Parts: sequence; structure tokens; C-alpha cells
Amino acid sequence: MTSGAEARRGATPNPPSGPNGASFGSVSCPRVGDCLAAGLASSFTRPHPILARLHAGHFRVLPIPGALAGTVPAGVSCQGTSATCELIAERFDAAAQTSHTPAVSMNAGTFGAPLSADVAGAGSQLPGGVSCPPAGACAITGSWRPDARGNALHPYAEQVTPAGVMLTLAS
Repeated sequence: MTSGAEARRGATPNPPSGPNGASFGSVSCPRVGDCLAAGLASSFTRPHPILARLHAGHFRVLPIPGALAGTVPAGVSCQGTSATCELIAERFDAAAQTSHTPAVSMNAGTFGAPLSADVAGAGSQLPGGVSCPPAGACAITGSWRPDARGNALHPYAEQVTPAGVMLTLAS
């Protein structure tokens, strides 16, 4: 803290909590007092993602877009305001024992159609992080493996643009 400023604790959102609790694991604040937080309300059977926006001094819990239902949020990054963001998550397929990475864009507070951030040929994939500059394309990172288990993880980086997902892989 600088200039003798004192921290104040404000009212925080009260998102639904699962039997194992809830937490926010990722936050992006493109401007002071303008943030989007992504987290998880944990249950014994499936994850319940939660999103909350801080704007004009008030937190508000946001509805979860259908593309993120049943996922574990892994990252959020916003451009300019907390109403223009990219969210990534992990979706676990219990039957196949694999994970996948959906990416969902929010523009002016409205969620768009999900993009699959899955690497071509990946049997399983884990999201790492997402970062968006004030304008332009966002970058998504993580790791992938060619099958559900056993093989070493490989890093990946993707550029998310309005036209789709461009892949850049490193082995």
C-alpha cells in the first residue's frame, strides 16, 4: 500500500457453494475496480463453475454459459473491461478418462459459442493459462498427451482470434 492508504473489505458475492466449499482461482482486473473472477463450487459428483464480476463497486454473480457447465475454470483474462474476457476450463470425460479444454469468449457481457482449444491428435489436454492484451488476440497455454494416460506431457500455445484458434506447438 502506498501514500498511507488503508485497505477496506467490501461486500463480496455469495455464490452457491457445494458440499466441499467454493473458491475463486483466477481473476482478471483490466482496470481498477473492474474485475472478473472464475472459480469452482465443489461437490462430490461434479464441479460447478462460478463467475463473479466486480463493477462500479459491486460484485455480481454471473450465470454460467452452457459451454462451461460441469467444467473446472482454469483461467480468465479480460481486455479493456471485465465485460470483454476469455475464459478457459478443464472438462473431464470420466468414461474416456481424458480432459479437454473449452475456451469461451465474453464480449460486452454476453458469452459467445465455445471454441475447442484441444490440440489436434491430443488424447488428453490440460489448460494452463490465458492472457489477453488490451486489444487483439488472446493466448492460451497448457499441456497435452497423445493418449489418456502414460505418455509424457507436451506444452502447447494457441492464439485465439475472432476467426478461430491458431495452434503453435512445442514438443
